[in-house]
Amino acid sequence: MTCKKMAPAALSALLFCCSALAQEPTLLPAGGYPAHTCSKPELPQMPSGVGGNSEAMAYNGEVRIYNQKAQVYSKCITDYMNTGNADMARIQARINEAVAEANAR
Repeated sequence: MTCKKMAPAALSALLFCCSALAQEPTLLPAGGYPAHTCSKPELPQMPSGVGGNSEAMAYNGEVRIYNQKAQVYSKCITDYMNTGNADMARIQARINEAVAEANAR
């Protein structure tokens, strides 16, 4: 095998090793912090205005349902945010304990 044929393989191996080393170490699970599981509601479509009063009443009903779903979604996102903030506070407390232990004489 000539040097010209070996160079691309060696370069690929080097790039693979360097990219693995460049990643930040983590104690999180392989997929990272879990994503939220909240379902964002879709806005109802405005009526065309041709259907009259019945179409407007149906749209108002869809808006009421949307508003209820939006409140559930907002609470879900707020709960996710609060849980994430609490997790970060617990992690920070553990780090502070480790630093205090390391600095203790």
